[in-house]
Amino acid sequence: MLIETLSLFAVAFLSATLLPMGSEAYLGYLTSEYSSLWMVWLGVAAAGNTLGGVTNWWLGVWSHRFEGSRFYPSPSQLNYAQGFYRRYGALTLLFSWLPVVGDVFCVCAGLCHYPLRRFLIYVFLGKFVRYAFVVIGVLSVTGQ
Repeated sequence: MLIETLSLFAVAFLSATLLPMGSEAYLGYLTSEYSSLWMVWLGVAAAGNTLGGVTNWWLGVWSHRFEGSRFYPSPSQLNYAQGFYRRYGALTLLFSWLPVVGDVFCVCAGLCHYPLRRFLIYVFLGKFVRYAFVVIGVLSVTGQ
């Protein structure tokens, strides 16, 4: 049981970073096998995925080291991103679970120095709700 929990955490963490992975199938499998522990799996998956998002946030925070390179945004792009995050930051972070785009949302939040506390709340909420839909779907299909 401990190995499954740790492996779910690791898979959820890695799938939230820039690595091309997914954790929904593994969460679904564990939920179907151990239906009595679905809240544990939900919490572990959401926490691991949120910490993976924090990794992307930190990449954004530390990206200033690449200022001047072709990969770093121009001043006008950075101003646009900062204005966007002042206006819509929380809403975008609720969708940080989306493939590819969600990683960009997290990196941009760090780049724009979006407050970490607010980041954690919105990212965890979005990822928790997404995983809740996965768990509810698996439980309804398996009849548990």
